[in-house]
Amino acid sequence: MKKTTKKLVAVLVALVMMVSCFSVASYAVWGKNAQGWRTADTMVILGDSIPSGYGMHGDPGNAYTLGNQFTFGHGGFVQGTYPQLVADELGVQNRYNYSRDAFRSVEIRRLLDPSYEAWLEQVENSQDHFISDAIMLIANVGLDERAAMQAEMQQTIRQADIIVLNFGNNDGGTYGFLAPFLKTMYYTYGLGLETSIAALRGQLQMVTSLEQMVQVLGGYADFMTEMEYGKQRFFQNYDAIVSILNQMNPNAEIYFMGMYDCFKDLNPQDNDIRKWASEQAWAMDSAINNYVAYQSPWAGKVHFVDCHEATMWQTADFLTPMYFVNFLISVHPDDAGHKYMAGQLLKAIHGVI
Repeated sequence: MKKTTKKLVAVLVALVMMVSCFSVASYAVWGKNAQGWRTADTMVILGDSIPSGYGMHGDPGNAYTLGNQFTFGHGGFVQGTYPQLVADELGVQNRYNYSRDAFRSVEIRRLLDPSYEAWLEQVENSQDHFISDAIMLIANVGLDERAAMQAEMQQTIRQADIIVLNFGNNDGGTYGFLAPFLKTMYYTYGLGLETSIAALRGQLQMVTSLEQMVQVLGGYADFMTEMEYGKQRFFQNYDAIVSILNQMNPNAEIYFMGMYDCFKDLNPQDNDIRKWASEQAWAMDSAINNYVAYQSPWAGKVHFVDCHEATMWQTADFLTPMYFVNFLISVHPDDAGHKYMAGQLLKAIHGVI
């Protein structure tokens, strides 16, 4: 009798565990409102400064205040941004924003993929590891917050009805601009620092080949080369990120917010350098948009949202001193731009486009 009771209890415990497992990787909780439009329970955002709300903390009539320029998004749904507008429209109760200013596909993948973190910690990848750590610090994501984000993401992604991806902007042009400075920091401090940290962790690896030495030392490259490197890195990381998301929650609907040309609306329009910058930016943006929409193995899983007409904050004429002062905010969507992006995403969710 005792054996029978123990077996019955064991079976019941196993059933409870199975139910728990299925509930963690829950099915999408979509509903409909009084107007017949879809509603959602849980939304997760993974991205960079656009969904984190950079430039949207100021007076709508004057974005270029010091307070706005020095306010960085940190996990909230900033009023007036497309994540907030869409979440409110869908009636989302559980909303999580893991977007941070300066994030690339590299930093997002690090939060999701332990094997990628292990790859970065290999001695030949010291430069990439140092640069990513520096970007994490720029984004104000220290080790403690990184660990907390990773732990929370393990739960929220599994429960999400909708996952919105909005990154790629910093993989190309932004990285191309920052690379010389970040690499100088690496050569000045990083080589020794990476070695010291590895030793403290008990993970010190010795360089055993010329090929490893070349990778460790790296080197400077021109802007266009860095852009191309960033684009190829995006392709690899994007596929890995979507694969992980699909494993964690195969029932979530995933949407990717398309790239836009951040030089397209600048004046004077007939400036030759502006035209060149716009052409280069759109070449990068189009490559990423086309990859996500058509070329990626996950093109059939991810819903691509076209955002190429997003408007940005008006600023001084191209290449004037005030243009450079206002640059960081001027490349981000303004109020109308966020409303446009929200509309595009809602159309995709509701199946209008």
